[in-house]
Amino acid sequence: MANLDYCGRNAALSKEDISFIRSIAKSLINPNSPDFDDLVQEGSIAFMRALATYDSEKASFRTYAARCIKNAMLDYLRKKIRHDRSEFTERVDCYSTQKPDDILDLKMELEELKSKLTNTEKQVLDAILLCGSAKAASEHLKWHPKKLENAMARIRRKARKS
Repeated sequence: MANLDYCGRNAALSKEDISFIRSIAKSLINPNSPDFDDLVQEGSIAFMRALATYDSEKASFRTYAARCIKNAMLDYLRKKIRHDRSEFTERVDCYSTQKPDDILDLKMELEELKSKLTNTEKQVLDAILLCGSAKAASEHLKWHPKKLENAMARIRRKARKS
């Protein structure tokens, strides 16, 4: 027996429902963004909630669901921005509390390490320092994450030997 919701629909998402959710996500961010799939997932959860809370006397289901989905996606993006901002602030605070001599020592160690790296490994290290994470660096370089992780493993090995 099928699990029917308040709209008389099956509670499983159909291809049309997924397309509907994806179209709303595309209106908010680029489909190539690393957050796109997370946004679609948030939209899917909101869609399921909309199925359960829909009142046919107030609006059409599609209108109601679109509003629920978009609001959930915007909430997700706001939380992500706040999280990213606080993570960046923590990194900046970490460096601002260090003494100038300590920072100079770190820079010298970094330059020493870079002298032992290949051009590809230097490119990876610079991308990670610029972007703050391996995932963001692989997107920045337009590399497969595994390629970046392999380069990072080589960099770590060389750093340990220093």
